[in-house]
Amino acid sequence: MGLLGNIFKMAMGGGVNPALQLQGWIKGAESGDAEAQCTLGQFYELGKLGLPQDYSQAVKWYRKAAEQGHPRAQLYLGSIIANQRDFVEAYKWVTLAKQKWVLAKQGNTFDKYAVTQGQKRLLALMTPEEIAEGQRLVNQFVPKKRK
Repeated sequence: MGLLGNIFKMAMGGGVNPALQLQGWIKGAESGDAEAQCTLGQFYELGKLGLPQDYSQAVKWYRKAAEQGHPRAQLYLGSIIANQRDFVEAYKWVTLAKQKWVLAKQGNTFDKYAVTQGQKRLLALMTPEEIAEGQRLVNQFVPKKRK
């Protein structure tokens, strides 16, 4: 059954066992699927599907997806890193997400707004030297291929 079929099934009360659902996301994430990695990162960040809230695990899975060029993972990773006060690294990820969504016209409106506002907040906190270093990291970024 496809994704839409599963969503319809859950909406009609025929939901999937959360433990089995989690195992599916873990299997996909471990096999290198960027969408599964990003989703697993969200589960850890928010403490969902029985997982503890664990920012180090969230960063681990977001980073794996972000390194493959997944824009939502790049945005969420940048947000966590910004909270840790590493503005240069945060700028890199947020800017990469913004480039992907703006240039490819991908992503939902909320994510586009969040990435634009996140970048503006970062720029207000950064020195010109930090911005230049962040932009250098953006320019050097090459997405990793799925293994």
